Amino acid sequence: MESKMESVFFAKFDDIVGPKVVCEVARPQSNLSIGQFGDANYEEESLLSANDGAFFDRVKDFIITKKQLCGSLLTVSDDMTGCKVMSYPLYVEDEKVYARNVFFFAFGFIFKEDVQVGAYEAVLRKLSDVMRSVEVESQFLSADDPSGVRDVLKQVVSDLSAFRESIVSVDERNVLALKLKPRLVDPTDVMDHQVPVQTRRMDQFVTKEYDLTIQQVIRYIDGERHVRLIAEESGVAVALVRRCVRQLLYFRCVRLVDIFQYSNSYTCTPRLVELVEDERLQKDCLHFVCAGRGEKPELWRVFGMYAFLHPCLTLRDFCTIQDPGAYNVNLRRLITFGVLHSLIRRVQTFPVLAPSVDKTELKGRDTLAKYRRLVAEKTSASLEHIRDASAENDLSFSNIFGDDVMQGTDQETDQEDESRALDFLVDGQHNLDSVCAELWCSSVDLRKTLSTDEDVVFINTN
Repeated sequence: MESKMESVFFAKFDDIVGPKVVCEVARPQSNLSIGQFGDANYEEESLLSANDGAFFDRVKDFIITKKQLCGSLLTVSDDMTGCKVMSYPLYVEDEKVYARNVFFFAFGFIFKEDVQVGAYEAVLRKLSDVMRSVEVESQFLSADDPSGVRDVLKQVVSDLSAFRESIVSVDERNVLALKLKPRLVDPTDVMDHQVPVQTRRMDQFVTKEYDLTIQQVIRYIDGERHVRLIAEESGVAVALVRRCVRQLLYFRCVRLVDIFQYSNSYTCTPRLVELVEDERLQKDCLHFVCAGRGEKPELWRVFGMYAFLHPCLTLRDFCTIQDPGAYNVNLRRLITFGVLHSLIRRVQTFPVLAPSVDKTELKGRDTLAKYRRLVAEKTSASLEHIRDASAENDLSFSNIFGDDVMQGTDQETDQEDESRALDFLVDGQHNLDSVCAELWCSSVDLRKTLSTDEDVVFINTN
């Protein structure tokens, strides 16, 4: 990935002219620069030779600052040039070395205005801190000849643009090592019905010194078990499993897909054309979807299988028509690869109660009897487990849940549980996968139970 940094500069407070840019190095083929004051020694480093310094005059107060702002990352946008300047001002105090007893300087990067600069913050901090240490040792930055600084910046710009990392020898005793890393963002919440799929080898990320809970959970991440099933088989609380998976998502060790079921429906996306154009994607796809015996499937056949998917076709019917196993294609891996690379997407199904129907009317209907029994069995088993745990620890049931839970009759409690369960079922915000994972039932059974009631409809999202 190419670096989006347009140029890097070094500025200082000159005892005579005040704030000035000492040297600036632009990325190859870049046309953005902070500009110079026409100094012939450094004019070749400025890519805007016609610039008379007006740009720098507008932003210099955010580059060479007072002591209060030193040590802070500052970013300022300039509407007139359409670019953004990120600087990290610092200073060094020494009464014996500097005429003003203090030396103010700053390194900075220039970007186009629409570029996200978060990934460059750590790089600029390290560059500035290392160069400050060199200045304290040998007055490297405050020297009259800036050629040494310019050489360092040239190497930094060249390496970051080409390799996204740079190792430069500043002098005989100091080495500057920089690396651009993508800025990680917080992942979305993990749901119980979602299936984590490994995207990198866990042994390269999770070591023996890592969190014990994650070490326990990753043994069950196989691309088939959903979060709730992982919690059940690993003996780890569901809430902790969700947190572990979310942490693995943050470090891009896993991706989330839906539960694989033959009742699922999928449809292709516009990105399917990339499978024809991208040779690397083709190679990865054929290697991943191969059933593991014989020769790899042909590309045109795999592409045809993806293109054949549509919202009204279940995977069960798809297998009957296409028969992927006959062509050495693993159906589960075919679907997983397509979803992870956005070649296809899942058609979600949501049970929704007709707006004209009162939810209280559903409570006595025979069509929901099976669903109510599932809820009752699940609730009863959970409460019995908690009662046993409280007895073993010599705790009263009311101490665990509070006195309010123990008030009222069992009938009132059952009605409240049933009402909440019905709301969960037909509120239109929970798809069939989430309901089935909560109730430990199959989507086929739940769909059969609800489809007999004309007031409950199923909405598919294409």
